[in-house]
Amino acid sequence: MTSPLQNTISRFAKKHLGGALKREMLKGVVGSVFVKLLTITATLLASVLLARILGAKGYGEYSFAMTLAAPLVMFSQLGMPMLIVRETAKNHQSQNWGEMLGLWQWTSNIALKLAVPLCTAAFGLAYLLSESNNGPIGTALMWALLAVPAVILLNLKAAALKGLRRVVLSLFIDTFLPKIILILFLLIALTPAGAATLTADSAARLYFISMVIALLLGWALFKKSEPFSRAARPKPVFQSGVWVAAAMPLAFLVAVRAANQHVAVLSMGAFSDAESIGIYRAAAQLATNVSMGIGIVNMVALPYFARFHAAGDIVRLQKLAKYCARTSLAIAVPLALFLFLFGEPVLKKLFGQEFGAGYVVLTILILAQVANAGFGPVAALLNMTGHARETVKGVATATTLNIVMCLILVPFLGMLGAAIGVGLALVLWNFLLWRSVRDKLSVNCAAL
Repeated sequence: MTSPLQNTISRFAKKHLGGALKREMLKGVVGSVFVKLLTITATLLASVLLARILGAKGYGEYSFAMTLAAPLVMFSQLGMPMLIVRETAKNHQSQNWGEMLGLWQWTSNIALKLAVPLCTAAFGLAYLLSESNNGPIGTALMWALLAVPAVILLNLKAAALKGLRRVVLSLFIDTFLPKIILILFLLIALTPAGAATLTADSAARLYFISMVIALLLGWALFKKSEPFSRAARPKPVFQSGVWVAAAMPLAFLVAVRAANQHVAVLSMGAFSDAESIGIYRAAAQLATNVSMGIGIVNMVALPYFARFHAAGDIVRLQKLAKYCARTSLAIAVPLALFLFLFGEPVLKKLFGQEFGAGYVVLTILILAQVANAGFGPVAALLNMTGHARETVKGVATATTLNIVMCLILVPFLGMLGAAIGVGLALVLWNFLLWRSVRDKLSVNCAAL
């Protein structure tokens, strides 16, 4: 049995791609669809287990601690995963193994040199929180900070695998593997004694252990996927100046994206309570799944965006972008309709009765995610074709709107205000990036 996504990409590939490239892309789609669906299921299951074990308040404390640690991952990476995907794809095509290996080593060293002092400084904040009335958040943050280096290294290895067009393995080690390990720990904790004692900080400790195990397993899988043998390992070639220049706009993009992604929870942490954060996070988790199609097709399409642009093949670039957008929207619409109709009972059934209060938040975020899917792979196209600065401009504008809206609305409307700010920002940055794709690449990547 074939999926609608597989059929859609199959029709595109048969019509517009060569035989070898067609087989490679179809293989990537089939595998990535399967692993992506497993990952979405695992992510949702982990959230459900955490919410049910910890309750809305405990889940909110855990989520807030993770949100405080997340920007450190992004700032330490400095946009390097996107750089790795792009440069690895180019070097793989030209078989420039020395520069490829140099890129991998250089990015890992830089990321760790940034992460260690940042996390060390953040421990001061975590300690102060642990000694205050927010003790569980502070202790949970300490464990989240310890996990930051493992998260970074796993992200960089996954990015290299994407550049090598090992899309399925990349998704497996980056998201599915850590989630499934955490789920196993949470299921063990569901014993009567474990469920009675598990708190936000102990859940964060399980998260740290899961990330370390995932890194060890993921590293072993990555080594087996290197395009050169251990005996014929090339001498690394470093282009530090070129990579720094290429990474800087990507780094700023990551910074503004981090602010855009986490401002809702951070503002709720300042102006609301932990229970509201937990309910908001549950609703946001469901809403994000509406646009899962764009994540699936982007994972497969990223190397081809870079390849078609490098070859000056605008015709195939346009056709691939349009197919990605239409496929994403075709997946988003039925999921959105289902959650519009049954969102409240789904929240209650999955996460618990108290999470039903997030239904209005869910509907707002669903509308934004449908728009996200419909605009197509805007950021991916710009980033993979050397126009990351355009992405930065659009996302920075939308992030500014998000911050202003959250600061104004959250003190009065709580999680509803956060949802409005996030939703408007998501629609705005998609529109701005879509316009940049049209102007810079002469490509209309929207579904309609």
